[in-house]
Parts: sequence; structure tokens; C-alpha cells
Amino acid sequence: MRAPSLEPEDRRLHLVSAARVVFSRKGYHAASVADIVTEAGVARGTFYNYFDGKRGAFQAVLDGVMEQVSQGVIPIHLEQPVPPQVRANLVNLLSVLSDDV
Repeated sequence: MRAPSLEPEDRRLHLVSAARVVFSRKGYHAASVADIVTEAGVARGTFYNYFDGKRGAFQAVLDGVMEQVSQGVIPIHLEQPVPPQVRANLVNLLSVLSDDV
């Protein structure tokens, strides 16, 4: 499967998405750069245009997840009932963490 022609930032996001799928399926240690490029449908050299290696791709996945988590968590307002706010945050976090995998 070959990836469509993309702008550089879109290509990077495509690689991060493919890495997230591979890491969620195989785990960090069992995953390889070959698995990521196969999932993304790109050449190995394309991967290395964006990342130094598997660790760099994993860090990009973690950065993306943490960004989604920080956007999904809402501040708790103590003047309102706390339990429903906590439940809403948990639902948001579960949604974020199960997205795109």
C-alpha cells in the first residue's frame, strides 16, 4: 500500500499515526521501523527524513497523545459538583486514548 502524496507536515502526521497504530498493536519493543513504514506505506528513507529512529517516532506519538490529553481534560470547578466533572474528564480521556488505534 502506497501513501498518497502529502505536504511535509501532513506526511509527518501520517507517519505518527502509523507509528501509533504499530506501537498499540505490537508494543514498543516488538515494533520496528519496518513495521511503521509498512503501515504508513512509505519508503524507509521517508521515515528517516522525519525521525532519527524508532525512539523519535515513539516520542512523537507520546507528544501527540499528551497534547490530546491536555486538551481533553477540563479544569475542575469547586463551586460545581465535582463527581460529574471527574466522570466527564474520564470519558474524555478514554476517548482520547482509544482514538485512531
